[in-house]
Amino acid sequence: MNTIIQNPYSIVKTGAKNYVSRINYTYQHKKAFLKVEKELLGKNTTSGYLHDTNKIVMFAIGLPKSWVRIIHRAISPHHPKNHEVKNPMGMVIDMICSPLTKADKQVKPRDHYESHKEYPVKGVDEILKRFGH
Repeated sequence: MNTIIQNPYSIVKTGAKNYVSRINYTYQHKKAFLKVEKELLGKNTTSGYLHDTNKIVMFAIGLPKSWVRIIHRAISPHHPKNHEVKNPMGMVIDMICSPLTKADKQVKPRDHYESHKEYPVKGVDEILKRFGH
């Protein structure tokens, strides 16, 4: 039997690197969100400052990525539930800024919105049109 035994230190080190990487990925997106929000609205909002903060905290305490995604979508007002969203402006800004920092999410806001399983979401179409998307 050829079993490779990994050094526990290397497992922890790799895991820590992954969490730091996820936190940085989310932080860069959060900065882009604030920049786009300021450009579109002329100011940053409390909601903007709090955008995705729960994800950073969950990654910092070591929750698995799959859990973070599920929990974040369930509790964040910029994610739709049953074709409604509590923060449609936040949803639109999120769609606009995602391609700026996320190499894996290079979809135009309108295309992203129309391919979304929750489409249509009340209020979002009007906001996209307002900002030329």
